[in-house]
Amino acid sequence: MTVKLKEALTKLGNLPSQVQDEVAEMILDEVTWQITFDHSKEKLSNLAKEAILEYKSGKTKTLDL
Repeated sequence: MTVKLKEALTKLGNLPSQVQDEVAEMILDEVTWQITFDHSKEKLSNLAKEAILEYKSGKTKTLDL
């Protein structure tokens, strides 16, 4: 654990329990998202390559939004 994270958790420990739980939930959500993203990088890269090929071959159309 980094010094900065230890410092943040120490300060968090001085806040009311409800605030601690809310911040903990935010941290857990962020960690979950990061893990999910890390495990999907290859799939996202492949989808991006596929989209570029479809664009270059004229299989896409412009949306007027």
